[in-house]
Amino acid sequence: MPAKQPRPSLEDAHKATTEAAAETGRAINDLAKRAGAAVQDRFDTIGVDPRQYADYASEKLDTAQEYLVTKIKEKPVQAALTALGVGFVLGFLLAR
Repeated sequence: MPAKQPRPSLEDAHKATTEAAAETGRAINDLAKRAGAAVQDRFDTIGVDPRQYADYASEKLDTAQEYLVTKIKEKPVQAALTALGVGFVLGFLLAR
């Protein structure tokens, strides 16, 4: 029968968890840097400036926001009921 090994203390478990979390964080940061470099290389390869797309998307979001604000001011009750309905449906679907 094998001898029982002593259980690690709470401090040992905390230390091991902290070290594992730090290592995971370093791995995630490294992966994010490599992914960013790969994406930038791809944009460079195809000759696309990602800032153009970001600017275009920003303009479209601003336009959509202005449209929504205008519609909400025109029909606040309808906007509130629509938001309530969407919230209810999402809540129902997410509760499943």
